[in-house]
Amino acid sequence: NNLGNLFKDFEDLDSAISFYNKAIKIKKDNTDAYNNKAEIFLLQKKFGDAINNFKKVLDYNKNFDFTFGKYVHSKMHICDWENYDENILKLINEINNGNRVIEPFVLLSLTDSLKLQLKNANIYKNVKFSKQNSYSNLVKKNPAKKIKIGYFGAEFYNHPVLQLTKDIFKNHNKLKFEIYGFYHGRIKDKLHYEIQKFFKKFFDISKKTDDEVLDICHKVGLDIAVNLTGYTADSRNEIYQKRIAPVQISFVGYSGSMGVDFIDYIIADKCLIPKEKFKYYTEKVIYMPDSFFPNQSKIKISSKNFTKKNLNLPQNNFIFGSFNNSYKITPKIFRTWMKILNRTSNSVLWLLNNNDKATENLIKTSESYNVDPKRLIFAEKLPYDEHLKRFDKMDLFLDTFPYNAHTTASEAIRREVPIITMMGESFASRVCGSLLNSIGMKDLITMDLIAYENLAVKIANNKKIYNELKKKIKSANSKKLFNSKYYTKNLEELFIKILN
Repeated sequence: NNLGNLFKDFEDLDSAISFYNKAIKIKKDNTDAYNNKAEIFLLQKKFGDAINNFKKVLDYNKNFDFTFGKYVHSKMHICDWENYDENILKLINEINNGNRVIEPFVLLSLTDSLKLQLKNANIYKNVKFSKQNSYSNLVKKNPAKKIKIGYFGAEFYNHPVLQLTKDIFKNHNKLKFEIYGFYHGRIKDKLHYEIQKFFKKFFDISKKTDDEVLDICHKVGLDIAVNLTGYTADSRNEIYQKRIAPVQISFVGYSGSMGVDFIDYIIADKCLIPKEKFKYYTEKVIYMPDSFFPNQSKIKISSKNFTKKNLNLPQNNFIFGSFNNSYKITPKIFRTWMKILNRTSNSVLWLLNNNDKATENLIKTSESYNVDPKRLIFAEKLPYDEHLKRFDKMDLFLDTFPYNAHTTASEAIRREVPIITMMGESFASRVCGSLLNSIGMKDLITMDLIAYENLAVKIANNKKIYNELKKKIKSANSKKLFNSKYYTKNLEELFIKILN
């Protein structure tokens, strides 16, 4: 098992699995080996293999740390909703009993309860971080001098987080700010190398120890450390506990409270985190003046002339769409979509083909709602500029809940596609609402699934209403949303305010 872990660290995953199999051959109830195998399969998007191995872990030890949550999450990726309600109830009960049942990120897509999310973050924190107090002997610098900001992330490659933040690094006022990049991810593509020129210095810390990272940060003399990863993949949150900067901020990458005392602030806006919800965040909530959501000013859009025919879409039907990840599609939201299709006869639903098993399960489920499976049309993965271009053929975007579209929602708005969202109480369930609120399209925000369904049906069944909506989104005040210089200036003012 330890050899498997070693080869996993070397990213030789086939050898890792071979050693885990040997460990299981020696000891058939080796839960560590089964769990380690399952995590590799999840990483490789081999969801069926991941489910089988997580199930083996649970057969031998139903209380193995956080495995039940990973098992449920793997099933969500393939839209396998068998025992869904029962599984959610079990997760809620286990969290309320203080048990280690699900990792914080996975929970965001299953409930919008802030109370439950914070409780779960506290359980996770107590396992992941030692009881030692974080260092607090760093002194805030006088903001009259050049401010040193470190951006830390596992996503400095062609990833939604970098797509959103790229212009910030480019636009920072280098006369007032020195910016440093700290990378702790695994993927190095063309964009990874391109982005480095925007930083005064770019450090690859993926193989460095926490103490080595701490030493680099203190030598640089950072004033602010910005955590772009939170509790998502390849995180390095232990470094913040050691206090790498006097001010440490959670930004964009993780949609919720981390429940720790060493992340000082979380960046939000008035719509995203209303003041009455501050009590569910261990971080101090600081507001951007418009939407908290950063964007690039300009993104290359393909000049390819897509027709409905070559996208496999019917010529004269109303096109509902949702280009979200399959794990965000819950049985409740899918049932609502099926009700919408049943009430709008001349319509289809355009989804991403995230994986063949998810597509198969969604088709099977649609039949149980008496919806012709031919009305579900699955889009294949395309280069990013072509993906953005095909939005032109979508009439109305149907958002997911409780984990809203984030980057995908901003893409739809950029391409002038109206979105209907349902807003809950959690950060992840209010992102699309924040975006719509910032461009003056509050009418598309609903608070329950009945209102969501009725609004979608009303828009699709009334051409006049739809045309007015389309005209409104075309003339919506989205200039600020896609003005990255304006956004960066506001972010800089926020940083200066924090240091004062």
